[in-house]
Amino acid sequence: MGQFFKYKKHEWIFLGFSREGRIRQFWLNKGPDRSGVSSFLSLERALGLCTEDGYDRVLLGHNHPAGALRPSRQDRVSLEHWGDRFAEAGVSLVEYVFVAGRWRRYGLSLGQRVRRLGKRA
Repeated sequence: MGQFFKYKKHEWIFLGFSREGRIRQFWLNKGPDRSGVSSFLSLERALGLCTEDGYDRVLLGHNHPAGALRPSRQDRVSLEHWGDRFAEAGVSLVEYVFVAGRWRRYGLSLGQRVRRLGKRA
């Protein structure tokens, strides 16, 4: 995904739905400019897909065409809101931001952290 986002001048977002460690369904949306992009898929619909198709992890990512690797205030608010709802449903959420082909994972849902701790024990 880093290479896909590398030279984009608009902000893009993707949602990848995973089951058994493999992405089974993938959604992309392009924003109108470099300042933002809509998730295009409502949180309720994304949760519904997880329930309907048995997805246990969602990858949520977007690019920052202006070059900031740090999450914006809106990024943090969205991650918290989505992360809480996915955790309640038992689905892990991992969020990434891409800048110039580089990426940084800057969010994990509570459910993701709990599962990771459980696997190490």
